[in-house]
Amino acid sequence: MLDSSGKVIKHGVVCQTKMQTISPRPSKAFVSKNSECLPMYREFKKYEKLTGNDFEITVVKDGEYWANTKIELAMEEIRRIENLLSTCKENSQTNQINQHAGTAPVKVDKEVFDLCFN
Repeated sequence: MLDSSGKVIKHGVVCQTKMQTISPRPSKAFVSKNSECLPMYREFKKYEKLTGNDFEITVVKDGEYWANTKIELAMEEIRRIENLLSTCKENSQTNQINQHAGTAPVKVDKEVFDLCFN
């Protein structure tokens, strides 16, 4: 199969010439003496509204599972930070600080403390 630029595509790998021998493991690119074979990278995206903002995470990779795993890790980190700092969440540490301001101490994670005082 040829892509729009006329390059040969086999097993998810773009080859610069038709004389290329294709690796049986297409995730591994290699160079032969006659031509170069490269993995086909694609964009994987996810949109989500978190912390009252719209987030778009994009990963460019040849493997969908790997890309989607990394996207989900990024979303989980945003959710973790949201749970610490959001003033809209009843149990967030920032909300607890605000509720007890001037009346009682509030125990916070080192990460929140450092953000506030460093």
